[in-house]
Amino acid sequence: MKNTELDLITAAQSGDRHAFGELFRLHGRMVRGLVRLLAPRGIEIDDLVQEVFLEAWKTLPQLRQRLRFLAWLRGVTRNCCRVALRRSQREPEYREVETLVIESSARAGVEELLAALPDESARILREKFCEDRTYKEIARRNHLTVAQVRGHMEKGLRLVAQRLTVEQRQEARR
Repeated sequence: MKNTELDLITAAQSGDRHAFGELFRLHGRMVRGLVRLLAPRGIEIDDLVQEVFLEAWKTLPQLRQRLRFLAWLRGVTRNCCRVALRRSQREPEYREVETLVIESSARAGVEELLAALPDESARILREKFCEDRTYKEIARRNHLTVAQVRGHMEKGLRLVAQRLTVEQRQEARR
């Protein structure tokens, strides 16, 4: 590791955003490649890379051995991918819910489904599925973090799935 890179790490640990940006520039491709390898299917790679670097920024001051920066960054990447995997296993499959929404649109209408949700979740689901925005775009437009957007998505999709499941059961009984 070069002295200049060690200087960037030291500066970034002290809160220097420019130095951290340089570390991102130097190691972003490696992190992106590792995320592509480890991330669960259906996860937006750019969003997860952003989460990795956000977590790295928050925990960088705890790094004691600057010479182990790359190993540490790979560990942060692996941990973020594990969290994404756990999150994806407990979230409803977006495609399944989206299919249910499309199929149910003739009966109830998408707007009616969204109207039954909390405002924040409805707005975020509308932006994701109706306006086809990325998590990053939604976060920026709504002054939220990507993690908050994912939380609202999870909540909204869970509520929509519950409602559609109830409606389908009621129709099956008729």
